[in-house]
Amino acid sequence: MEVARRELDPFRWNFNIPKELYRVPLFIVIEALISGRILHDATPTWITIQLWIACIIPLFLNDDKIPQYFRLVFVYIGHCMLNLVDNFLLNLARPESPPIYGLIGLAPMELPDFQYLVRVAFMIFNLIFFRATLSNLMIIEPEDEDSRWSFSQLPAIAVGVIMVFANIQASAYYILLGMRIMCLRNMIIPITREILRAIHDTDIADQYNNIFEEENTDPETPLYAHLRTSLRLLLETLVNVNPPFGAVLKILLHSMIIKSVFHAVATFTHFGKSVESLIESSPEIEGLSITSLNSSGLALLNISSYSLHEFVEMQYFGDYMPSTIFGSIVLITTDSLFSVFSVAYFLSGPGVWLGVSIQTWLGNGAEPNDPEERGQRMGQFLGMLHGFMALQTGITFMSPEERFERAYKNSWLEAVACLHYLHEIVDAELNNNHVDGRSVSRPLQAMFALLLIPFCIEVELLNNHQISTWSIPVFVFTLELIVKALTSFAVYWLNQNDANEDTIFWTKTASKGFELLGGVIMLINAIYVLIFERPIMTVVRILMMTIHTYFNIYRTFTKTAKTIRLRLQTAELLDKLKVVDVSEIPEPDRLCAICYEDFIVGSNVVVETVCQHRFHKYCIKKWLRLKNVCPLCHRPVFTNTSQSGAPEDDQNQNALILDNDDDDIF
Repeated sequence: MEVARRELDPFRWNFNIPKELYRVPLFIVIEALISGRILHDATPTWITIQLWIACIIPLFLNDDKIPQYFRLVFVYIGHCMLNLVDNFLLNLARPESPPIYGLIGLAPMELPDFQYLVRVAFMIFNLIFFRATLSNLMIIEPEDEDSRWSFSQLPAIAVGVIMVFANIQASAYYILLGMRIMCLRNMIIPITREILRAIHDTDIADQYNNIFEEENTDPETPLYAHLRTSLRLLLETLVNVNPPFGAVLKILLHSMIIKSVFHAVATFTHFGKSVESLIESSPEIEGLSITSLNSSGLALLNISSYSLHEFVEMQYFGDYMPSTIFGSIVLITTDSLFSVFSVAYFLSGPGVWLGVSIQTWLGNGAEPNDPEERGQRMGQFLGMLHGFMALQTGITFMSPEERFERAYKNSWLEAVACLHYLHEIVDAELNNNHVDGRSVSRPLQAMFALLLIPFCIEVELLNNHQISTWSIPVFVFTLELIVKALTSFAVYWLNQNDANEDTIFWTKTASKGFELLGGVIMLINAIYVLIFERPIMTVVRILMMTIHTYFNIYRTFTKTAKTIRLRLQTAELLDKLKVVDVSEIPEPDRLCAICYEDFIVGSNVVVETVCQHRFHKYCIKKWLRLKNVCPLCHRPVFTNTSQSGAPEDDQNQNALILDNDDDDIF
């Protein structure tokens, strides 16, 4: 008998789960309800109310009562599911004559009669078995052991119930109602017992009376005093039985981190496509959304063992406790590289939305002028920036105090880097709007903000921060942004006033030279830190310094030098090209392949390259300042000559040609 009872009561097994952990899924489900990942707009009100009540009640229960409450919720959900089977049974089409007549030979047994009997037998037996199991789960007190069901009783009861249900139609409803009452009885009894215990609990009564004496300042309004006392008692119970808010926040943040990893894995493995057919074939549940990967069921699984352990220990940061919620967020999201890169992935979605929204606002809803589509890539930029900054500084290997300080310093650099990225988006809209005649009021406002914000940052650094290996790169990086914003304003003004193209070029070149100087200063600062301060993650820092040196200094210098050299030589070498008389060109060939305008006699000068292609001299001049190749055949237009004036070998003829993938760097 004990074996049967044990098999029917899995909650008796000892899983060695700390009682504090039973609150973890509760907090995650409440967060999922608040964020709308369980319910949606079409959810019936009664389902919403039941879910909220089921989640709020355990917030006022002690740790000893939480397992019993979860047991009650589990039994209630199972009871509701079995009620659906009851309704299906009642709606089954019955045979004209009772099936028992066919069993005892009084009438022929038809196939539909036999099928009906088999269905009823199978479903009734399962209903009895599962309802007996649910009833046994709610038997907690020793005095209720006599009402526990055993396996030896079930077969005989099932056979009797099946025969009565299948052959006496009037009894079907009452049989199912009786089984429901049997299950509900075992749920109502422990609930009633706990309510009575709470009513007769002297500690609760004394606590209520003490609070009432404090709140009953006006004897004429005792009703309001009782109301205030009840609310205060509930709030004090809520605070006393639950962990501190910081611990709850740690659970939710760790859940967010793990969920973001699941989202990343699902994205790379195309998990949504794999389960789409399964979701479509599954039955719809009214009011519940199961199509979202970020659902409550997944959220319950998204708790790492580390966060569970720390929730029990309640000493997440050791002796150091942050004074604000923001401090807790910073320390939790930087506790490991796993957390850092999970948060970096989590930033990609909002980043894309932010970048696209900014571009849409700048263009007033029109198609963006940015050929690089930086708005679409802003999420990728934010994720990479956050991850590499944490990796370079080694923030995850520091103590809590050092991590908080390093996160503060990293936030300055990340903020200025984001402003640089926004400048590229705004500059593309500002200085390309003259092509299609769009309004530039919004890009001008945004560019003015990108000039004012870094100016305020510089003032803050100079007034409230000492010179250090951290403040120097922030100051230089911010100063670069100011110069870039001023350059954008200057280029916009020059374009509006039809200034000489050479003036615009040298204005941009001066800005690029200042950026190059800033890159060199930051490289020197990084070398100083590497030698004298011996930071964490030395190998990573050296790698990042190498990348910075190659891309931000070497490539910028070489590309700029090539462009300047080619631009200066173009004016000198252009006069060596053959000038063509337009009247000698056949009519079908009188077209410039750059501006697509006809050659007109007595108008612009027409020149012919060594490959015998003809262009306006002004057009080919602008083209050759970008690339030393023919626009039609891509052969070199100018070649280096040796001191003797003879052409060099063919392998050196492209010495002045920029790489084919190098577009106009300005």
